[in-house]
Amino acid sequence: MVVRGVKGITDTPKVEYIPWDLCFTRINEKIKEFTPAQRKFKTRTSPYLTWGNDEWKLYHALKSNMRQKITPTLRKINIRYETYREWMETLDAHCTTHTEFYPEGYKTYLSCCFLFSSNHKLTIQSLFSFFPTSSVITKVDDQLSIFTHLPFPHIVRRVFCAIYDMKAVKMIKKFKQTVVLSSHANGSKNDKGIKR
Repeated sequence: MVVRGVKGITDTPKVEYIPWDLCFTRINEKIKEFTPAQRKFKTRTSPYLTWGNDEWKLYHALKSNMRQKITPTLRKINIRYETYREWMETLDAHCTTHTEFYPEGYKTYLSCCFLFSSNHKLTIQSLFSFFPTSSVITKVDDQLSIFTHLPFPHIVRRVFCAIYDMKAVKMIKKFKQTVVLSSHANGSKNDKGIKR
């Protein structure tokens, strides 16, 4: 799925480890209680990025593993420690680190991506925060992109039923979906994660 537009801040809601049945009970209650009053979604965008070549070298060297030993990495990419230290101080303004939760192990889940058109983005975000697995939520222009991970197939069916219920009560205008069939990380085939 390719989406074009201004990307807002990405969020990974905190996960509560609950049974899927309880998750859908909560979701269905929220959908039944929904009234389509317009609520303002807080828009935040990242500041303009002014990195030079050295900062981009650091980013590409560390993007997959911020915990690696830094001295050998700096030698390998020929960057001074002072440049690294200054760059690290800017990361909070430009980058987000996400910790994701998969109680049954990542390989047991189907990776799904949804794109919602809605005036009720906070409500949609709150519904996906009930899931007992991590969802990565990003605002793109007037849409909401949600990557989530579902045990296949009975939970996937329940998610689609909930989405059509959301559409029936006018919580969403329309949506698109896709499934991640293969993923790559660090330039090699890898079934542990998606390259984001």
